[in-house]
Amino acid sequence: MADRIRRVLADPQKKADYIDSLRRRLQAASQHLAKVQGNTSLYGETARTQAEVRISQLEAELLAIEDVEWTKELTAERRAAWNQAVRNPKYRAGGVVFSSAIERDLGFSLESLRRQIERWGSGLDS
Repeated sequence: MADRIRRVLADPQKKADYIDSLRRRLQAASQHLAKVQGNTSLYGETARTQAEVRISQLEAELLAIEDVEWTKELTAERRAAWNQAVRNPKYRAGGVVFSSAIERDLGFSLESLRRQIERWGSGLDS
């Protein structure tokens, strides 16, 4: 899977299309799971399990794409950018930090950043 993901990531348009496709399939699988769980008389345990497995596969693929893209160096850069943004008055009101605005402007989520910091360990420059 990693080789295929690397090939897709090499082309920005293919990457965007592929990630969009994965997200649409994940949304469809989640809707299907809700339908299965909502009608236990029509769908059995096997259908629920299959839907949950499909969701797990799609989520794992999205995380694999993130792991290929986020090198240790990129994670350190993004961590520094996040820390700088948190100190920027543009993203603060009183003691409140507007994380969603930082995520929008920087182009990555705090959840992804935290996951990658955990992945790479404490050797990152802060």
